[in-house]
Amino acid sequence: MFCILFTTGVATFILIKSGQGKDGYLYIHDGAIQTELATKKLLAGKNFYTEDFSDTVLAHWNEDSNPTYFLGERVDNSIVVQHYAYLPVYPILSIPFYLVTKNVFHFYDERLVFYVAFLGALWLLYKLVKGREEKLLALTLFGFNPFFVKDLVEGKNDILILFFLLLIIYLLQKKKIVSASIILGVAVMAKQTIWPLLPFYFFYLFFQQKDWRESVFYIWQKTKWGIFVGLLILLPFLFWDARSFWQDIYQYMNGTLATSYPINGFGWSRLIYRLGLVDSIHDYYPFYIGQIIFCLPLLWWLIKKQAKNNTVSFMLLGYTALLFTFWFFSRFFQSNYIVFLYQLLVITYFISYNEATNEAA
Repeated sequence: MFCILFTTGVATFILIKSGQGKDGYLYIHDGAIQTELATKKLLAGKNFYTEDFSDTVLAHWNEDSNPTYFLGERVDNSIVVQHYAYLPVYPILSIPFYLVTKNVFHFYDERLVFYVAFLGALWLLYKLVKGREEKLLALTLFGFNPFFVKDLVEGKNDILILFFLLLIIYLLQKKKIVSASIILGVAVMAKQTIWPLLPFYFFYLFFQQKDWRESVFYIWQKTKWGIFVGLLILLPFLFWDARSFWQDIYQYMNGTLATSYPINGFGWSRLIYRLGLVDSIHDYYPFYIGQIIFCLPLLWWLIKKQAKNNTVSFMLLGYTALLFTFWFFSRFFQSNYIVFLYQLLVITYFISYNEATNEAA
């Protein structure tokens, strides 16, 4: 634990310190900068989905001195100054961190939120895994993964979803299903990454009852407060500016806007580009067709398997498999997505290991 906290803590501190300078935006992921700016806009009573970031430090992102290329093509900085792709929880959750650190230490860096989530994830993993050697191995594989640490200190926000996921698992193991559903409702409004978990979570609850009518009522009883919390977060932004909200969280990523996120990554999108089926990384291509063809049969098969093995670990395994397939056939499949999937497999393995041990006992 000391080695993990020392290496990640020092690296985070160094990059946060570097990020306070004139060229600080070079030392942090643009998504973290966006979230910090979105937090400031929200505190000022502005809608960060309606507003752009052209009057901020992001306007200097991807300048000629530090250009970015996807698949050999130059990327225009309009993709980060005109859209906020994340859901509302990130800026909302950042408000107390921003107010405290800004008033006490007179600076703010979004990585402070992510590092607190990282510490929370380590603690939850330590509590979830049984056995001293197993705890050490789980913490090492999860917290000492150099690729994940790189993403963490740069300010990529996957750690918050992993924290929410571990908290949900912890609450499920404590039989606090209502609380787990509320956390899931918050996570669903944080990032689209968690959405493929929903069918497996609902069927995890559904298969706990013998009669389907009892199952439907049971699901409603256990998830209604989570649904309420999710809607409580979502609806104000829909009423505020539904069009801008939809453009930022959906159209921006599916390629139907002139300023959509470019085709990029290591999956089907790269093959489409290399085969010349699109002329440019900025062109639209119906990636949803491949996602429907492969994801729906996979989901059906996984749910049938879950009916016979309705455990938390299989719920996680199904989620990981569906998420991988969806991402592989999406417009972009980034390196940090691969790292995220690896972390999911680490969590799934140790949860499964404990379940098998408990059953044997």
